[in-house]
Amino acid sequence: MEIEGAVAGRNTAKVTLARPSGESLVLTLQAFPLGFTEQLEMWIPSPSPPQDGFLRGDDRKLLKDNTGRPIAKYDAQNADYLAEDRKVKRLQNALAVAESLEADPRVKFTAKANRNRMREYAEGILAELEAFGFSEADLGMLLTGVLKASSVTAARLMRLREDFLPETQARERSMTE
Repeated sequence: MEIEGAVAGRNTAKVTLARPSGESLVLTLQAFPLGFTEQLEMWIPSPSPPQDGFLRGDDRKLLKDNTGRPIAKYDAQNADYLAEDRKVKRLQNALAVAESLEADPRVKFTAKANRNRMREYAEGILAELEAFGFSEADLGMLLTGVLKASSVTAARLMRLREDFLPETQARERSMTE
């Protein structure tokens, strides 16, 4: 694709992180490519909560969907499920940070991407981030920087929400007044 007078490429943003030495670390991040969040989910799928029986009505009979099948009930508070979900989110975030840091020529990871073993790659990236001393807050700031590079800010989200969901905004304003 060509757009006359425009340069192709992804937006970038700078993020400054405080380091234990008192110095600042300035990193360049790039916006995610189109479809990257879906790709993350394919590489490292989010877990599903375990099934915990079937839904029942007030009369204790099984509730059924429109095809006549019983509707499953899931335990979204299951400790093993929640632990795995947190782990998957951290691994997905590690991949996201690695992707966004490709814009900074000073940053190099020793973990090598293998499209058939993305979970292992993400674990390697996460281990390198931890070994360097990055905290959860640092990762959060990096991910926020990616949103900034992608032109996704809280103010912009609010404007989009008002543009596309005006009735929701009006209802929320009336409930707070």
